Amino acid sequence: MKEILDLEHFEILEETDKDEPGFLASLIQGFEKNATELLHQLKESVRGKNREDYTFFAHKLKGLSGALGARLLSNLASEAEIMSKSEPDFEKLEKILKEIDSAYTVCLDAIKKRQKNS
Repeated sequence: MKEILDLEHFEILEETDKDEPGFLASLIQGFEKNATELLHQLKESVRGKNREDYTFFAHKLKGLSGALGARLLSNLASEAEIMSKSEPDFEKLEKILKEIDSAYTVCLDAIKKRQKNS
């Protein structure tokens, strides 16, 4: 099974939260809001067959999820970014987008579960 969270990275964020209470909650809230918007933009770029936008939004999602330690999501977004630069078939880009959408839910659930347990 692919690693959902980069636990080492997430532990650093948790340590930072001890010094700055509310830091992690704010980061997670921003992640949830921004990732939802980026997923929407990716779906729109597939509908409009706009490869440049798809590449841009996949890149942003990769960075956003990587900053929070959502490894599964970041890896899939990276794969989508690379694929969008060479893949002429938007059906394949749509397929990986469905995987990204599922990975977002899995990662967010894992993050929230870990936050509750800490």
